[in-house]
Amino acid sequence: QKALEASGGKNYDTYNDFGAFYIQQNKYLEGLVNVCKALQINPEGQNAQNNYARIVGGIEGVPDDQFIFLYQDVMQGGAFAAAEEQVAVFRDKKCAYGNCSYQFGLQAPEGEILFPFLITATAFPQEVLRIRDPQFNPASQTIALSVDEKYKDKLLTFSFPACSGKRYEIEVAPL
Repeated sequence: QKALEASGGKNYDTYNDFGAFYIQQNKYLEGLVNVCKALQINPEGQNAQNNYARIVGGIEGVPDDQFIFLYQDVMQGGAFAAAEEQVAVFRDKKCAYGNCSYQFGLQAPEGEILFPFLITATAFPQEVLRIRDPQFNPASQTIALSVDEKYKDKLLTFSFPACSGKRYEIEVAPL
């Protein structure tokens, strides 16, 4: 912690070491935030890339019947705090073939990185939805998130966890 403070938050090795420490403690989300910060400082850092891949693989491999625990950890585990500002603007919803695609324009602060593999939604009152295969278009800064069409008439809250340790949320009312 002192090394981070002394470097003004600009020390690749310290962030990566913190990330590795959290991984060893099975605190993968805290590890993810720290490893991501290391990669922001040095995108070519091999150790941080390896740690990042390890965490992402573990998260993506969480079985559906265990996903609720990951969701609870994202929402209440301490790695991510609810942000007051918005980074996503709802643009459109299209439903076909059993799925609805929600389109968002992204307006993230400079340098902010969102974790697409952690984006979730809840359907009112509190049904957790796992987002699979989010589609990001960097040219237009848009992201498309698919959910089952059975939720098309429900109020949905989308949660976008980010490298900063913030969790951005946006509610989308049925159209």
